[in-house]
Amino acid sequence: MYKGNYSQETRLKMISILGDQDDFDYLHDILIEIYDNFHNLKDENKIKIYIDLLLSAPDNILGDIYSFGFSDTVVRDNIYEFVSNNKEYFSKITGLF
Repeated sequence: MYKGNYSQETRLKMISILGDQDDFDYLHDILIEIYDNFHNLKDENKIKIYIDLLLSAPDNILGDIYSFGFSDTVVRDNIYEFVSNNKEYFSKITGLF
Protein backbone atom coordinates (compact mmCIF):
# COMPACT_ATOMS: atom_id res chain seq x y z
CA MET A 1 0.00 0.00 0.00
CA TYR A 2 0.96 3.64 -0.04
CA LYS A 3 4.21 4.55 1.67
CA GLY A 4 4.58 8.24 2.41
CA ASN A 5 7.18 10.44 4.00
CA TYR A 6 5.43 10.57 7.36
CA SER A 7 6.69 7.95 9.79
CA GLN A 8 4.17 5.73 11.51
CA GLU A 9 4.95 7.57 14.75
CA THR A 10 4.13 10.93 13.14
CA ARG A 11 0.96 9.49 11.63
CA LEU A 12 -0.13 8.18 15.03
CA LYS A 13 0.50 11.60 16.60
CA MET A 14 -1.54 13.26 13.86
CA ILE A 15 -4.33 10.73 14.28
CA SER A 16 -4.32 11.17 18.06
CA ILE A 17 -5.61 14.72 17.69
CA LEU A 18 -8.63 13.32 15.90
CA GLY A 19 -11.10 12.11 18.38
CA ASP A 20 -14.01 14.40 18.05
CA GLN A 21 -17.19 12.47 17.34
CA ASP A 22 -17.77 14.61 14.26
CA ASP A 23 -14.45 13.37 12.83
CA PHE A 24 -15.56 9.78 13.19
CA ASP A 25 -18.99 10.64 11.81
CA TYR A 26 -17.39 11.99 8.63
CA LEU A 27 -15.36 8.81 8.19
CA HIS A 28 -18.43 6.72 8.94
CA ASP A 29 -20.42 8.53 6.25
CA ILE A 30 -17.67 7.99 3.68
CA LEU A 31 -17.26 4.30 4.48
CA ILE A 32 -20.97 3.53 4.56
CA GLU A 33 -21.23 4.83 0.99
CA ILE A 34 -18.49 2.44 -0.13
CA TYR A 35 -19.27 -0.63 2.00
CA ASP A 36 -22.92 -1.58 2.26
CA ASN A 37 -22.45 -3.55 5.48
CA PHE A 38 -20.33 -1.00 7.35
CA HIS A 39 -23.26 0.09 9.54
CA ASN A 40 -23.56 -3.49 10.87
CA LEU A 41 -20.09 -3.49 12.44
CA LYS A 42 -19.43 -3.02 16.13
CA ASP A 43 -18.03 0.37 17.11
CA GLU A 44 -14.64 -1.07 18.12
CA ASN A 45 -14.27 -2.61 14.65
CA LYS A 46 -15.19 0.69 13.04
CA ILE A 47 -12.51 2.50 15.05
CA LYS A 48 -9.93 -0.09 13.93
CA ILE A 49 -10.88 0.59 10.32
CA TYR A 50 -10.66 4.36 10.81
CA ILE A 51 -7.15 3.97 12.19
CA ASP A 52 -6.11 1.54 9.43
CA LEU A 53 -7.42 3.99 6.84
CA LEU A 54 -5.57 6.94 8.35
CA LEU A 55 -2.32 5.01 8.81
CA SER A 56 -2.33 4.04 5.16
CA ALA A 57 -3.58 7.32 3.66
CA PRO A 58 -1.24 9.25 1.38
CA ASP A 59 0.66 12.11 3.00
CA ASN A 60 -1.34 14.76 1.17
CA ILE A 61 -4.63 13.45 2.56
CA LEU A 62 -3.29 13.13 6.09
CA GLY A 63 -1.77 16.62 5.88
CA ASP A 64 -5.05 18.06 4.62
CA ILE A 65 -6.97 16.34 7.42
CA TYR A 66 -4.53 17.82 9.92
CA SER A 67 -4.72 21.29 8.34
CA PHE A 68 -8.37 21.59 7.36
CA GLY A 69 -10.20 18.83 9.23
CA PHE A 70 -12.72 16.28 8.10
CA SER A 71 -15.40 18.89 7.59
CA ASP A 72 -13.60 20.14 4.48
CA THR A 73 -15.37 18.90 1.35
CA VAL A 74 -12.16 18.38 -0.61
CA VAL A 75 -10.70 16.32 2.25
CA ARG A 76 -13.77 14.10 2.35
CA ASP A 77 -13.79 13.73 -1.44
CA ASN A 78 -10.10 12.75 -1.41
CA ILE A 79 -10.69 10.17 1.34
CA TYR A 80 -13.64 8.74 -0.58
CA GLU A 81 -11.55 8.47 -3.75
CA PHE A 82 -8.63 6.91 -1.88
CA VAL A 83 -10.78 4.25 -0.23
CA SER A 84 -12.77 3.58 -3.42
CA ASN A 85 -9.59 3.11 -5.40
CA ASN A 86 -8.22 0.76 -2.73
CA LYS A 87 -11.40 -1.07 -1.75
CA GLU A 88 -9.85 -4.50 -2.18
CA TYR A 89 -6.88 -3.53 0.00
CA PHE A 90 -9.09 -2.28 2.83
CA SER A 91 -11.26 -5.37 2.58
CA LYS A 92 -8.16 -7.51 2.93
CA ILE A 93 -6.45 -5.68 5.81
CA THR A 94 -9.59 -5.35 7.89
CA GLY A 95 -11.05 -8.76 7.14
CA LEU A 96 -14.41 -7.25 7.85
CA PHE A 97 -15.89 -6.89 4.38
